Amino acid sequence: MLVVMIGDSWAGMHQQQARDSSMQHRLSVGLGKPVKFVSSGKGGLKSKEVYYHMFRSATDSADIGAGFCTQELIELSPDYVVVMAGINDARANLGVEAYVKNMDMIIELLLEHDICPVIVEMPEVNLRRLCLGKPLYDKMGDGVRMLITGSSWYDVTAYSHRLKEHLAETGFLQKVLLVECSQWNPMGYKDSRHLYLDDEIHLNEYGYELLDSCITAVIAANG
Repeated sequence: MLVVMIGDSWAGMHQQQARDSSMQHRLSVGLGKPVKFVSSGKGGLKSKEVYYHMFRSATDSADIGAGFCTQELIELSPDYVVVMAGINDARANLGVEAYVKNMDMIIELLLEHDICPVIVEMPEVNLRRLCLGKPLYDKMGDGVRMLITGSSWYDVTAYSHRLKEHLAETGFLQKVLLVECSQWNPMGYKDSRHLYLDDEIHLNEYGYELLDSCITAVIAANG
Protein backbone atom coordinates (compact mmCIF):
# COMPACT_ATOMS: atom_id res chain seq x y z
CA MET A 1 0.00 0.00 0.00
CA LEU A 2 1.15 3.52 -0.79
CA VAL A 3 0.04 6.69 1.02
CA VAL A 4 1.14 10.12 -0.24
CA MET A 5 0.83 13.56 1.36
CA ILE A 6 0.80 16.75 -0.72
CA GLY A 7 0.07 20.41 -0.06
CA ASP A 8 1.56 23.54 1.45
CA SER A 9 4.15 23.98 4.21
CA TRP A 10 2.29 21.58 6.50
CA ALA A 11 3.11 18.79 4.03
CA GLY A 12 6.54 20.23 3.27
CA MET A 13 7.57 20.43 6.91
CA HIS A 14 6.37 16.89 7.50
CA GLN A 15 9.03 15.83 5.02
CA GLN A 16 11.66 18.30 6.26
CA GLN A 17 11.27 17.14 9.84
CA ALA A 18 12.00 13.57 8.70
CA ARG A 19 8.59 12.38 9.86
CA ASP A 20 7.90 10.20 6.83
CA SER A 21 9.64 7.10 8.22
CA SER A 22 7.76 7.28 11.54
CA MET A 23 4.48 7.83 9.69
CA GLN A 24 5.24 4.86 7.46
CA HIS A 25 5.76 2.68 10.55
CA ARG A 26 2.63 4.06 12.19
CA LEU A 27 0.51 3.29 9.12
CA SER A 28 1.98 -0.20 8.73
CA VAL A 29 1.15 -1.03 12.35
CA GLY A 30 -2.27 0.62 12.22
CA LEU A 31 -3.32 -1.10 9.01
CA GLY A 32 -1.59 -4.40 9.73
CA LYS A 33 0.21 -4.48 6.39
CA PRO A 34 3.33 -2.97 4.80
CA VAL A 35 2.75 0.68 3.88
CA LYS A 36 5.03 3.10 2.06
CA PHE A 37 4.52 6.77 2.91
CA VAL A 38 5.88 9.80 1.06
CA SER A 39 5.17 13.51 1.66
CA SER A 40 5.87 16.44 -0.63
CA GLY A 41 4.80 20.03 -0.03
CA LYS A 42 5.87 23.59 -0.62
CA GLY A 43 5.48 26.55 1.71
CA GLY A 44 3.13 29.30 0.59
CA LEU A 45 1.07 27.22 -1.84
CA LYS A 46 -2.58 28.13 -2.14
CA SER A 47 -5.12 25.44 -3.01
CA LYS A 48 -5.11 26.39 -6.69
CA GLU A 49 -1.34 26.03 -6.78
CA VAL A 50 -1.50 22.66 -5.01
CA TYR A 51 -3.73 21.56 -7.89
CA TYR A 52 -1.45 23.00 -10.57
CA HIS A 53 1.58 21.35 -9.00
CA MET A 54 -0.04 17.99 -9.70
CA PHE A 55 0.84 18.59 -13.37
CA ARG A 56 4.39 18.74 -14.69
CA SER A 57 3.28 20.86 -17.67
CA ALA A 58 1.90 23.51 -15.31
CA THR A 59 4.96 23.66 -13.09
CA ASP A 60 7.24 24.17 -16.08
CA SER A 61 5.77 27.66 -16.18
CA ALA A 62 7.76 30.39 -14.45
CA ASP A 63 4.48 31.74 -13.06
CA ILE A 64 3.88 28.56 -11.11
CA GLY A 65 7.48 27.81 -10.28
CA ALA A 66 9.56 25.12 -11.87
CA GLY A 67 11.43 22.62 -9.76
CA PHE A 68 8.55 21.32 -7.65
CA CYS A 69 5.86 18.93 -8.80
CA THR A 70 3.78 16.12 -7.31
CA GLN A 71 2.76 14.54 -10.61
CA GLU A 72 5.28 11.73 -10.24
CA LEU A 73 3.75 10.81 -6.88
CA ILE A 74 0.26 10.70 -8.37
CA GLU A 75 1.56 8.53 -11.20
CA LEU A 76 2.68 5.95 -8.62
CA SER A 77 -1.06 5.24 -8.15
CA PRO A 78 -1.17 5.62 -4.37
CA ASP A 79 -4.10 4.18 -2.48
CA TYR A 80 -4.55 7.41 -0.51
CA VAL A 81 -3.43 11.00 -1.00
CA VAL A 82 -3.51 13.24 2.06
CA VAL A 83 -4.18 16.87 1.04
CA MET A 84 -3.20 19.84 3.18
CA ALA A 85 -4.29 23.23 1.86
CA GLY A 86 -6.23 26.29 2.94
CA ILE A 87 -4.06 28.36 5.25
CA ASN A 88 -2.53 30.39 2.43
CA ASP A 89 -5.93 30.95 0.79
CA ALA A 90 -7.11 32.50 4.05
CA ARG A 91 -3.84 34.42 4.42
CA ALA A 92 -4.60 36.20 1.13
CA ASN A 93 -8.38 36.46 1.73
CA LEU A 94 -9.09 34.68 -1.56
CA GLY A 95 -12.59 33.66 -0.50
CA VAL A 96 -14.16 30.41 0.61
CA GLU A 97 -15.90 29.67 -2.70
CA ALA A 98 -12.64 29.87 -4.66
CA TYR A 99 -11.06 27.55 -2.11
CA VAL A 100 -13.90 25.06 -2.37
CA LYS A 101 -13.70 25.10 -6.17
CA ASN A 102 -9.97 24.39 -6.10
CA MET A 103 -10.39 21.58 -3.59
CA ASP A 104 -13.08 20.14 -5.86
CA MET A 105 -10.57 19.98 -8.71
CA ILE A 106 -8.00 18.23 -6.50
CA ILE A 107 -10.57 15.72 -5.25
CA GLU A 108 -11.99 15.04 -8.71
CA LEU A 109 -8.54 14.46 -10.19
CA LEU A 110 -7.68 11.94 -7.48
CA LEU A 111 -11.01 10.13 -7.78
CA GLU A 112 -10.59 9.91 -11.56
CA HIS A 113 -7.36 8.00 -10.90
CA ASP A 114 -9.05 5.69 -8.36
CA ILE A 115 -7.17 7.34 -5.49
CA CYS A 116 -8.95 8.04 -2.20
CA PRO A 117 -8.49 11.67 -1.12
CA VAL A 118 -7.81 12.25 2.59
CA ILE A 119 -8.65 15.89 3.30
CA VAL A 120 -7.14 17.47 6.41
CA GLU A 121 -9.40 20.16 7.83
CA MET A 122 -7.17 23.11 8.66
CA PRO A 123 -7.45 24.15 12.34
CA GLU A 124 -7.32 27.72 13.58
CA VAL A 125 -3.84 29.20 13.22
CA ASN A 126 -2.75 32.69 14.17
CA LEU A 127 -2.93 34.31 10.75
CA ARG A 128 -3.59 37.75 12.18
CA ARG A 129 -0.28 37.70 14.01
CA LEU A 130 1.49 36.49 10.88
CA CYS A 131 -0.07 39.15 8.68
CA LEU A 132 0.75 42.02 11.01
CA GLY A 133 4.20 42.04 9.44
CA LYS A 134 2.90 42.42 5.91
CA PRO A 135 3.67 45.67 4.06
CA LEU A 136 0.78 48.14 4.03
CA TYR A 137 0.34 47.70 0.28
CA ASP A 138 -0.15 43.95 0.70
CA LYS A 139 -2.62 44.46 3.54
CA MET A 140 -4.62 46.84 1.35
CA GLY A 141 -4.72 44.23 -1.39
CA ASP A 142 -5.89 41.62 1.11
CA GLY A 143 -8.58 44.03 2.28
CA VAL A 144 -9.85 44.59 -1.27
CA ARG A 145 -10.02 40.84 -1.86
CA MET A 146 -11.85 40.42 1.45
CA LEU A 147 -14.50 42.91 0.34
CA ILE A 148 -14.83 41.36 -3.12
CA THR A 149 -15.10 37.78 -1.89
CA GLY A 150 -17.01 38.53 1.30
CA SER A 151 -14.45 36.54 3.27
CA SER A 152 -13.46 37.00 6.89
CA TRP A 153 -10.24 38.83 7.78
CA TYR A 154 -7.45 36.21 7.88
CA ASP A 155 -9.75 33.46 9.18
CA VAL A 156 -8.89 29.93 8.05
CA THR A 157 -11.71 28.34 10.06
CA ALA A 158 -14.30 29.87 7.74
CA TYR A 159 -12.62 28.07 4.84
CA SER A 160 -12.57 24.77 6.71
CA HIS A 161 -16.21 25.05 7.74
CA ARG A 162 -17.37 25.90 4.23
CA LEU A 163 -15.40 22.99 2.77
CA LYS A 164 -17.09 20.54 5.15
CA GLU A 165 -20.49 21.92 4.23
CA HIS A 166 -19.67 21.64 0.54
CA LEU A 167 -18.45 18.05 0.83
CA ALA A 168 -21.74 17.13 2.50
CA GLU A 169 -23.86 19.06 -0.02
CA THR A 170 -22.21 17.49 -3.07
CA GLY A 171 -21.95 13.93 -1.77
CA PHE A 172 -18.15 14.07 -1.82
CA LEU A 173 -18.21 13.28 1.88
CA GLN A 174 -19.11 9.72 0.89
CA LYS A 175 -16.09 9.48 -1.42
CA VAL A 176 -13.31 11.14 0.58
CA LEU A 177 -11.91 10.72 4.07
CA LEU A 178 -12.03 13.84 6.23
CA VAL A 179 -9.59 14.41 9.08
CA GLU A 180 -11.51 16.84 11.24
CA CYS A 181 -9.97 19.31 13.67
CA SER A 182 -12.26 18.06 16.41
CA GLN A 183 -10.51 14.69 16.26
CA TRP A 184 -7.10 16.02 17.27
CA ASN A 185 -6.86 19.82 17.57
CA PRO A 186 -10.23 21.49 18.25
CA MET A 187 -8.68 24.61 19.79
CA GLY A 188 -6.12 25.23 17.06
CA TYR A 189 -3.08 27.25 18.10
CA LYS A 190 -4.79 28.03 21.41
CA ASP A 191 -4.59 24.38 22.45
CA SER A 192 -3.08 24.14 25.95
CA ARG A 193 -1.05 21.11 24.88
CA HIS A 194 1.23 23.44 22.85
CA LEU A 195 1.08 21.76 19.45
CA TYR A 196 2.57 24.64 17.44
CA LEU A 197 5.91 26.26 16.85
CA ASP A 198 6.42 29.80 18.14
CA ASP A 199 4.92 31.21 14.93
CA GLU A 200 1.54 29.67 15.89
CA ILE A 201 1.13 28.61 12.26
CA HIS A 202 3.14 25.40 11.91
CA LEU A 203 3.01 22.24 13.99
CA ASN A 204 5.80 21.18 16.29
CA GLU A 205 6.86 17.56 16.75
CA TYR A 206 4.08 16.78 19.20
CA GLY A 207 1.52 18.41 16.92
CA TYR A 208 2.59 16.20 14.04
CA GLU A 209 2.46 13.16 16.33
CA LEU A 210 -1.20 13.85 17.05
CA LEU A 211 -2.06 14.66 13.46
CA ASP A 212 -0.28 11.59 12.09
CA SER A 213 -2.06 9.40 14.62
CA CYS A 214 -5.40 10.85 13.56
CA ILE A 215 -4.69 10.43 9.84
CA THR A 216 -3.69 6.82 10.50
CA ALA A 217 -6.88 6.15 12.47
CA VAL A 218 -9.05 7.66 9.73
CA ILE A 219 -7.40 5.56 7.01
CA ALA A 220 -7.44 2.39 9.14
CA ALA A 221 -11.17 2.86 9.84
CA ASN A 222 -11.73 2.93 6.09
CA GLY A 223 -10.16 -0.50 5.79
